[in-house]
Amino acid sequence: MENNITYLLCMNEEGLLLYEESINRLIESNCKDFMVYKLVDGNRNYQTDIDIWQVEIEINEQFYSMLHLNLCQKFRPISKP
Repeated sequence: MENNITYLLCMNEEGLLLYEESINRLIESNCKDFMVYKLVDGNRNYQTDIDIWQVEIEINEQFYSMLHLNLCQKFRPISKP
């Protein structure tokens, strides 16, 4: 049985304004006002913070991967030399 997978981009006002310009604008910015989610069969049970966002847009797997990597890079600790 194959699972139905949905990818979501959730954001608030700052993230939405950048996304409306382009996905590249959002990625290139310092904005952390968004999150991406991978839902299997629509299950939101394990996404405890999904409801804090103002806007929810369904995206494809490629955009999900790009934005997930971008968030990881933005939130990773800066190493000191």
